[in-house]
Amino acid sequence: KSIGNFTTPILGINTGRFGFLTEITPDELPEHISDLLEKRYFVEKRIMLEASVEGDETQELLAVNDFVIDKGEYPRIVKIALSINNEFFHTYTSNGIIVSTATGSTAYSLSAGGPIIYPTVDNLLITPICPHTLSVRPIIIPGDFSVCLELVSGPEEIPLNADGQQGIIINVGQKITIKRSNAVVNLVHFSLHNFFRVLSNKLGWGSRRENDTRKR
Repeated sequence: KSIGNFTTPILGINTGRFGFLTEITPDELPEHISDLLEKRYFVEKRIMLEASVEGDETQELLAVNDFVIDKGEYPRIVKIALSINNEFFHTYTSNGIIVSTATGSTAYSLSAGGPIIYPTVDNLLITPICPHTLSVRPIIIPGDFSVCLELVSGPEEIPLNADGQQGIIINVGQKITIKRSNAVVNLVHFSLHNFFRVLSNKLGWGSRRENDTRKR
């Protein structure tokens, strides 16, 4: 089952590198066990996305970070038509496309040149992967909007991945509708969460020029 099927608060433990969704490291877990048991923590809600894939049987997926159509090993670019609220917007000629939450703005979308968005903001972020036209840029739309993706041309089969884990194979002509889910993720924080501090620490930003005595 997806974590969206449950309402239990989730404590993220960072066993990797960046870990924007995590709160502590494995070494810090023992000192926080009593805080967990006695519920001495804050809960932060994050929106999720749901995707419906048209076919003989409608298939559905949930994602916390993003949905991605990526050409993978296919040697050519693909074409993906995007509609927003049932109105055609653009056909992307690219290596793929990412539709993410604000939480997912620091995941694959960031590597593809997308903006960083405060994680509790209610919106959808659409980021093309290596677009063929330089004028094409990521766009941000309200969270209550829906998007429809259609694979116009590409390989016979291409995956739609949810959070880089679970996928559905789609074909040319199939449509994928993505919108905000009714499900949310409840994240545990042991202190008031400062996203800007986390961002600064994870990305190595925020160093001050304390010795800069230049006069302007």
